[in-house]
Amino acid sequence: MEFSHELALALVQSADSFLVDFDEASQWLSYSSNQVAHKKPIKNFDEGIDFLIEGLKSSTCGRSSKLIALTIDCLKPPGMMAETGKRKEICRYFLEYERTAKAAFANQIAPADPTPALVLLSPTCSNSNDLQDVHETDLELRKVQTR
Repeated sequence: MEFSHELALALVQSADSFLVDFDEASQWLSYSSNQVAHKKPIKNFDEGIDFLIEGLKSSTCGRSSKLIALTIDCLKPPGMMAETGKRKEICRYFLEYERTAKAAFANQIAPADPTPALVLLSPTCSNSNDLQDVHETDLELRKVQTR
């Protein structure tokens, strides 16, 4: 399984919360068998919220094991802290995702020309100078509120 933007989108858009097979994720992250055997990546998470342990998973080796299904949020921290070569790839992905999300958010809330809204909200303003005064007061109030 190769990680890609398309795979990430499919996982995020799925209705199922527990999408990630722990064994497959551990193999992809290149965890050693010792790390997997002790289940270190999930020790700080809550069963039923972050991961599920479901029945038995069949194996081609003849030995069955428990299926541990993780949420995406449960996989992210261990992946970003993994002492393997995948760590950089995961960190870069999430940093790029964060930059993209911030840019999209900034574009959504870009300040628009407030004049039409001020005209509706300030029926007592008779000219553009009055509107400008209201706009400047509004900007000053916003600065004070963000401090």
